[in-house]
Amino acid sequence: MEINQETIHQFLSLSDEELKQAFATIGAALGLNERLVAANTARFKRMIANSNPKELERLISSLDPASAQAIMNTVNKSK
Repeated sequence: MEINQETIHQFLSLSDEELKQAFATIGAALGLNERLVAANTARFKRMIANSNPKELERLISSLDPASAQAIMNTVNKSK
């Protein structure tokens, strides 16, 4: 799993609707409430924009393997 600044930029350059769908997929992988995720899309976008690649890698690697893989699959679709 590798996240770099270009990966973050590409992910955040998705349209609002695409980001909403991506966050919904990531939220489902984490077992989060769908409404909660949808209501906080802008907040999640800001959090990612303010994070560095190493922080995001560390966070994702701390998850169970299935969730981490689901997140990376979603992020890699934005490339």
